Amino acid sequence: MDSLTYKPSSLSSEITAELDDAGLTLTGNGSSKRIEWASLKSARYWTMRMQAMHFEGLQLISDDDQKVELNLNTPLGSVGQDSRQLQFLTFLENILASLESQRPDMRIAYGQPSRNRWIYFILGLACLIFTVGMAVALLADRGNDLEEVMLPLGLMGLFGAFLSWSFRPTKPPVTLSIPIMKGVMARYQPGEPQS
Repeated sequence: MDSLTYKPSSLSSEITAELDDAGLTLTGNGSSKRIEWASLKSARYWTMRMQAMHFEGLQLISDDDQKVELNLNTPLGSVGQDSRQLQFLTFLENILASLESQRPDMRIAYGQPSRNRWIYFILGLACLIFTVGMAVALLADRGNDLEEVMLPLGLMGLFGAFLSWSFRPTKPPVTLSIPIMKGVMARYQPGEPQS
């Protein structure tokens, strides 16, 4: 049995995660959640950097759609040096090792949670709609300034199309076997080669 007590972010309360051969238990905020490896439907590992923070997490979903999420926010300057992050990554590796022994056929999705994909998709769609709206408005005005704004509008339209296509809700997630996912997670450990 392995356990980790940590604060996902500086303003959150402590969470205790306990790992055994049969599953994972999270206790915190006055509640407890347990997920058994036998009933695990899907798993997703994700990481994201935004402004001065590094976010990462592992989401586990059971057959009855119960979610267990382990998340950690780390200041960007301390990624790979923060003891909380190193303990967290070691615990995630232990989870994958336990999963590999109990469910070797399990594939781990790698990428953003669906709520993040929807945000990027809608942002791209808004860029496309704005681009088309501005072009129509300029054409209705007899196109006097169309040559001057064609390049910025074209770039914004391409950016919107790229975001919408890259983060479309119907895009299947990238799934990796557990040994490959361990290698991906090892890239976030200090001292490992970054290729």
